[in-house]
Parts: sequence; structure tokens; C-alpha cells
Amino acid sequence: MPIIAYVSQQFPCLTMTFIYREVLALRRYGLTIRPISTWRPPAGVMSEEAVELIGETFYIFPLPWLRLLGNHLHYLLTRPGRYLGTLGRLVLFNREPLRHRLRLLVHFIYAVRAAAEIERCQAQHIHADFALNAATVAMVASWLTGRPFSFTAHAADIFVDPILLREKIAAASFVVSISEYNKRHLVSIAGDNGVAGKIHLVHYGLNIDQFTPNPNRKPNAVPVLLTVGRLVEKKGLQYLVKACRILVEQGYEFECLIVGQGPEEKMLRQLIREYGLGERVHLLGAMPQERVRELFRRADLFVLPCVVASNGDRDGIPVVLIEAMAMGLPVVSTSLSGIPELIENGVSGWVVSPHDEEELAGAMAKLLRDPHQRARMGAVGRRKVLEEFNIERSAAQLCALFNGSTTGRCEAVAMAVEDGLECSSRNGSV
Repeated sequence: MPIIAYVSQQFPCLTMTFIYREVLALRRYGLTIRPISTWRPPAGVMSEEAVELIGETFYIFPLPWLRLLGNHLHYLLTRPGRYLGTLGRLVLFNREPLRHRLRLLVHFIYAVRAAAEIERCQAQHIHADFALNAATVAMVASWLTGRPFSFTAHAADIFVDPILLREKIAAASFVVSISEYNKRHLVSIAGDNGVAGKIHLVHYGLNIDQFTPNPNRKPNAVPVLLTVGRLVEKKGLQYLVKACRILVEQGYEFECLIVGQGPEEKMLRQLIREYGLGERVHLLGAMPQERVRELFRRADLFVLPCVVASNGDRDGIPVVLIEAMAMGLPVVSTSLSGIPELIENGVSGWVVSPHDEEELAGAMAKLLRDPHQRARMGAVGRRKVLEEFNIERSAAQLCALFNGSTTGRCEAVAMAVEDGLECSSRNGSV
């Protein structure tokens, strides 16, 4: 089985559980994964399931300057064409503005450390978990070492000021998109139909055993609304607070729990005070995955009113929506990006227009007053996750792509992945 170097900006990360879950699942399929991360996660809150990965990860920073200099001299003296060619492609021979080229120069300086580690651990393939910084590091390492690379495209990394995205798609052996919406966007950027054929849809996956609803659970006397996410503009949480005010004015009883931290916390607290919602809406701060799952089991419905941020940032398919549906919760979200690929409106939840607290409150009200609808939608949503967002299924698809890249059978493997076939990598074949 191949050794895969898995490049991240920060690994493992509390708010990006899907990344380390993917790594753990690929290891269960027999792949050797060497995590390489630019930054170490901050000390403090960390999910128990991810703690062991910290000691297994190669961290680029803090930089050992003498060793870094040695790495640069090694590539310059032993592979001068590759070294200077890579530097030229990043800094001189592209269409990026000066500020991006300076950023790429910085990435080149420390990506050489990743290249050296990739050769030391004898990885046959390099994969980046985002299309921006991590993919730049992976591409530099690929050009220096001659090993193939790939990357997964998510959200801000392709919608907000992307760097060399078209070039990365062209240079990669394959590209993973987490939604059809993102795939269409990437295809439009790639332009050439032959290049676009290397872009594959692989949904996020959950370990379903970790997200199981309590079959004997009864609805709360006062319904509990739950949302989980960073307190940033694209989550649309101000519209949730505004919708809660509308529901209070209409006489609904409920409790709203908001889990997460971020730059919009002050604004949200101010809104809660202004609307007199202090006894109804609670900001709980960031929590590890284990405590979040406890809140899923306590909640009656899950709400995440995503929007496109003023800088163009948006979610792909928020993992917390998948988690909530796996827990049997009905969900309310917006008709943004890949979300309608997950939530079938009126069947497994409600999909409303972004930036519309009136429509959002209306959808929430339907679920608040009808526990039978909540149970029915929750059951349908869980089936959807079991069928399409199972970590074993997504790991099998990725395994097929990695095996195809390292054995030169990309074309046949791509057909298998697109047909949704399982990867039989447990016995070493695709």
C-alpha cells in the first residue's frame, strides 16, 4: 500500500474535524498516512479522538533555520533545474499580482522543509487538504521531489482570492471536490475539458458509529435549537438571532444554543441584549467534539443559516449539518452552494433563502410546533447520511484515487470512483 504525505495548514484542528477523520479512516484502509502541518494546533481545547495525531505529525514551524538552509542547498545543488524552475514558476512566470507572488515566495521557503520530510518518509504521493496554502506547499514539494500531488477543494480556498488555482488543477494528478457545486466552479476555472476530467466528487464522511441518535429519546418540554460553527459572517448567525426574536414575538417557547467562537461574538452578544433574548439564546463558546455530540443528543432541531460573506467566502457543505442529520435531527439551512445536495427541502429539513430571517423563522416554526415532522425529517436525514456521507464510503473513494495515482492507473480508477464502486484496498487492489 502506498505512503501518502498529507499536507495541512494546521493539523489536527478543532474546527475541521473532517480532516483528521479522513486521515484515520484512510489508515483503517491500510494506507500509511504521514501528516505534515505548517502549524501546530494551539494548546487547550482539543477533541480526544485527535490528540494522538499531534505526536505523529511533522510540523514545519517553528523553523530550524540551519536545517532549512541545508534543505535549500541540497535541492539547489542536486536538482538545480527543478529548484530554480519551481522558484521561477511561483515568483516570476505567472499572472498573479505582486502581493500573491510575495506570499508564494514565503511558501516556497518553508515548503522545502516539507519536500525533505516527504523524501525522508518515502511517501509516493502528496495530498493537500485545502486548495490554498496547503496545496501550494504540496505543489512545491511535488515539483522538487517528482512525486505526484493532489488536493481537496472546500470553500474559502477556492472562492476567496485563490492563488494559482488553475495551475494547481493542471499540475495535480487529481482534484477532490466536496460538492457538485464546487466541482462546477472548479471545472469553469480549469477551462480545458481534459483537465476538468480529473476533478472528482467525494463527499465528507462521518464515522456513523460516533453519531447515533438515542432511539428512546423524548422531545424536550421546551424545544432546544442548536447551531455549531465559527462565529464568522458566512455562518449567518445574526439571522438566527433575528429569527429567534420573531419566534418570541409569535409566542413560541424554545431555547437556542450557539456553540463556537470567532470575531462576530461581540456583535451577536449585542444583538441578543438588544432584542432581550438573554434567557432564550446562549453563546456557549468553543467545545471539543465529545461535548458537541452531547448537545446533539439533547437538541430537538439544528439550524445553520449560511450566507455568502462580503468577501465572497461561503461554506461548501457544512460538516455540522451532516453530523446533525446523522444524529437524527431535522435541519434548517439555506439554499447556498452544496447545501441543497445534502438537505432535500421539505423531506429531510427546510432550505430557505440566505439573509432572510422571516423565512428562516417560518421554517423553524414549522418544526417547533410539529414534533412528528421533526421525527420524520430526522429519520430521512439520517438515512441520507448513511448512504452518501459515510466515512467508509468516502475513504474508499479516496483510497482508489491514491492507489491509481501511485500505480499509474488513474483513468480506470477514476471510472470506478465516478460509478461509486468500493475500493478493495484492504487486500491491496482497486
